[in-house]
Amino acid sequence: MDDLDYSKIINQLLNYDEYYKLIEGFKLYIDEIKKETDNLKLELTNMKEENKKMQDRLTDIENKYNNLDNNIKNIYSVLDEINKKIDEINRKITEDIIDQKIDNYKYKLLLEKLKMLDGL
Repeated sequence: MDDLDYSKIINQLLNYDEYYKLIEGFKLYIDEIKKETDNLKLELTNMKEENKKMQDRLTDIENKYNNLDNNIKNIYSVLDEINKKIDEINRKITEDIIDQKIDNYKYKLLLEKLKMLDGL
């Protein structure tokens, strides 16, 4: 057993210790990367939730806009109907005024004829 080279064995053990330290350092590095990856995943999840909230808000705003747009169209339709009624009333009033003027003129002519007949 004297053939064992203890210095060689000790050197190898020291090398193993250095490898072990290197592996430990690498493990810490990998753990840091995993931690960063987990943080990024969490951040991404939060961003997705935030984007979903924003998308929901945008959808709500679009729906409100569409409802408002439809309400405005309905108001314009009602205003159109009101304008048509006003035009119809104006036309009727104008016709009535014209008819009244014609009747007044006829009455005036009739009175003049009666005066002429009375004067004869």
